[in-house]
Amino acid sequence: MLYLSCFFFIFLEVYPLLKGAKVSKENTYALHGKAVSIGVGDHQVVAFAMYNDGTIEFLSLSHGEILKRYTIASLNGSSIVSVSKDRDRLAFGNK
Repeated sequence: MLYLSCFFFIFLEVYPLLKGAKVSKENTYALHGKAVSIGVGDHQVVAFAMYNDGTIEFLSLSHGEILKRYTIASLNGSSIVSVSKDRDRLAFGNK
């Protein structure tokens, strides 16, 4: 009886892996320029987009509206060409 119980438990744990995967489209969001970095927060409630002109937008994933918009003032007309993400920091290169 113990072996049957163990087999049944393992089968219930493995069964979802045997079913086919399903991907569905939830929402789409329009970007307002050339995005050099896009990301989603840890809780998947807010997303951000950093554009090559130095604008950073924070979007609500539930409503699709822009929550905040910031501009990097010290670019002085140059554009962002690369972005590197590390934990909670962004480093960008400009030209």
